[in-house]
Amino acid sequence: MESQAACIWGIGLGATVAVVAKGSPIELIIIAQALTVLVAPFLGIILFLLTRRVDVMGDLKNGPLQTTLALLGLLTIFAMSSQLVFRLLG
Repeated sequence: MESQAACIWGIGLGATVAVVAKGSPIELIIIAQALTVLVAPFLGIILFLLTRRVDVMGDLKNGPLQTTLALLGLLTIFAMSSQLVFRLLG
């Protein structure tokens, strides 16, 4: 039930932004994609930290190889996000 409420709230928020915004829909899509790239590193950090915890993952906790690969992926996401920020700012 909570997931349905969250889904409806998210769709309502998106619809409100689309109606209120005076720009073109293409610009809204570009802005949404840019925000996704900026938020992804923080989500990556959360996933990285949670997958290393035994109390969260139990026997499926990441081992050394998975942790190394996850760290490389996280660094890649940070590099891509940083590149976008530098491109947008200057």
